[in-house]
Amino acid sequence: MYALAACFLSHFVLVVASRFSEPQGMGIRNGFASGGVTVQAVSPDSPAARAGIQPGDRVVAVDAQSIADRYHWWLVGMTNELDRPRRLQIERTGDKREVMLTLGRRPWSFWWSKTGLLNLIFLGSQSTYLALALFIAFRRPHDAVARIGALALAGAPSALVWWQAGTFAIWRQLPGPLAFFLAIPRLAGMAVAPTALAFLALFPRRLFRARWVWTLVWAPALLLLPWDAYYHVYCLIYRPERAVAVSPGCRLGA
Repeated sequence: MYALAACFLSHFVLVVASRFSEPQGMGIRNGFASGGVTVQAVSPDSPAARAGIQPGDRVVAVDAQSIADRYHWWLVGMTNELDRPRRLQIERTGDKREVMLTLGRRPWSFWWSKTGLLNLIFLGSQSTYLALALFIAFRRPHDAVARIGALALAGAPSALVWWQAGTFAIWRQLPGPLAFFLAIPRLAGMAVAPTALAFLALFPRRLFRARWVWTLVWAPALLLLPWDAYYHVYCLIYRPERAVAVSPGCRLGA
């Protein structure tokens, strides 16, 4: 119990650290079409503006990986790192050219913006979920139903915060055993749906007892868990340069 609590608390510290150290945005407002990303607007004094990107440019590749759709571009954002140059291949009036774009840290003024305040509110809600989960778990340490409910509460935020830029960069710097230890909350987040369903089926009273029903609840999550762990943990953290190339799924051996 104490080890699992320490695991979730450490994961929350990682989330907070990555949130406050994540890189600024590129400063590009995009439109999506087949075979690339069309730049609709560029924010003044943004990394994109300093790199010379202009409205009307079409981004066709990032770090030599083709951008085919919205999902590819989204993965690019998730693998951005502070002060790591990114090479963008763009098309402008039929000509191809390359630009280098480097992202710095977000200014503190960001946290006073609407988006920044929403991020802070989300962190506050996550801490509330975690505090409530720990309270329930330690208040009823021998109650299996209470432990399932606590796991669902603690795992729910983990399913969302994974996709903030900066998380992967910090994670890669951790020693292997610690990185594995901190992956447990992420795995709990992947299984939050059946965990929550199991809790609702048991509290306040048991709704069913047949084993085949429990099999239907848990079989899809358990079957997909190894794949999710491989792609959402291993691929995105330790092979970010391949994340775009192998999307929407990371193929073994790719």
